[in-house]
Amino acid sequence: MNVAYLRVRHNSNQKTIPIEITREQVISAFKWYDDQYPENDYTPPGKKKPWTEYSTHHWAVWHNDKFYPPKAILRQIIGEEKRLWGGNLSGQANAVLRELGFTVWARSTTLGHAKSFWWKIDKDCNITFKRKFNTRIGAIPNTTVISVDILLALLTYLPNDKWFMLSHNVVLLANGTEVDGIGKFLHSQGFTTTESQIASHLATVFYRVDVWRYNGKRRGMKFQKKCDVTNWCECLRHYYLSLLSNEDV
Repeated sequence: MNVAYLRVRHNSNQKTIPIEITREQVISAFKWYDDQYPENDYTPPGKKKPWTEYSTHHWAVWHNDKFYPPKAILRQIIGEEKRLWGGNLSGQANAVLRELGFTVWARSTTLGHAKSFWWKIDKDCNITFKRKFNTRIGAIPNTTVISVDILLALLTYLPNDKWFMLSHNVVLLANGTEVDGIGKFLHSQGFTTTESQIASHLATVFYRVDVWRYNGKRRGMKFQKKCDVTNWCECLRHYYLSLLSNEDV
């Protein structure tokens, strides 16, 4: 779709009206943003730090290998004298961007060291994660896709009545001595030792959607499947959409 309608409110008369937004306008706004904020350091109104430093910023739009703040992009199109709403309902920022063919990613933080990451889920329940690894030469971006087939195999592999671990230690995976668990399974499916670190991100999402239990520990994390939850795919999609529906900066 090349046209969508954004619901806005005029600050002067408080009237709410739909405004036509085109895909071409959004692409032009991306270019404007790149010129204005080459370091992606846009600071939202009333805030003191760039938008990427706020864990409460629950979503972002992906374009040309870069994340953008959706409301800042749309404000550039409609002007500062109008108010718009974040969220995924009809006429709200995320819904409009998705209607125009852009991908909106949800943001979460891992359970242990609260590291931020981005993720999305498609209609078939394939999950894609984007995160950064801190190395001696700086932060390295990484994208890992876990297919629905791998997820189904993982859920079959994990025990129903016992606690299981992340099992994603790089050294132990490399030398074959890691205990059974999420990361070890992913590694057995062809994921590299680095990619298998996604175990902590996957466990976070499955816990947040109430499909797995979590022992609450930062060290020695363990998880357990909830036997009464069989609609895990539906739960994942619902949680993802609920994040996109949050009002954001």
